[in-house]
Amino acid sequence: MPGQPFAAHTRTATSPGAGSRRQRPGVQATYRLLQIRGLEPPEAANLTAWLTGIPVREHHWDIRQINALLFLRGLTRLGRFGLTDGRPT
Repeated sequence: MPGQPFAAHTRTATSPGAGSRRQRPGVQATYRLLQIRGLEPPEAANLTAWLTGIPVREHHWDIRQINALLFLRGLTRLGRFGLTDGRPT
């Protein structure tokens, strides 16, 4: 929808009254679209990170890091990744 912000990690949305399903771009598609529009890869990655709710300050993200963080975020939401997971035993 032109002029409205979107969450890049949200894959689908319905348009009220339209009766059709619109696809929103995923993370990879958002990243590529930003590059097509003229952004350099680091700029496109940082903007993609920001659109998905990842803080962008002094750290410069790349698309692999963004995908990894979103994957871990999803696992955490599902209760499949805890605070002690990944630590040495």
